[in-house]
Amino acid sequence: MVHFYPKTAWQWLKTEDQNKTIQAFKGNQFCSGEGAEVHTQRVCPDLSECFSEFTALAESLLLPLLALEKQK
Repeated sequence: MVHFYPKTAWQWLKTEDQNKTIQAFKGNQFCSGEGAEVHTQRVCPDLSECFSEFTALAESLLLPLLALEKQK
């Protein structure tokens, strides 16, 4: 199973803080996270269970984009 949640992935790259990233995935009373979507809840009810796979994929896909942004 490939776990890639783009908004949560950007949170990871910006903070590299597991707790903040998981909280962004879950959302809060003011803003729902990507984990609130019904399909996502079914395939990934707890991001911490696949966090290392998620971060590896997030970094491999988004770090090149972040590097390009920093070059500007």
